[in-house]
Amino acid sequence: MLLIGDSLSVVSTEENGVDIPSSFINQVVIKWESKVKDYEKYFQKSHFLF
Repeated sequence: MLLIGDSLSVVSTEENGVDIPSSFINQVVIKWESKVKDYEKYFQKSHFLF
């Protein structure tokens, strides 16, 4: 983890980026997983006739 300047801005590095819960990629994955679960619930309730 790198601290830049006096503002204490955290910049994730390759080694620790996955371990930071608030990192951008983790936020994207969490949001994506919740959308997938929503769609799975929807499709389980739906009945398709082919």
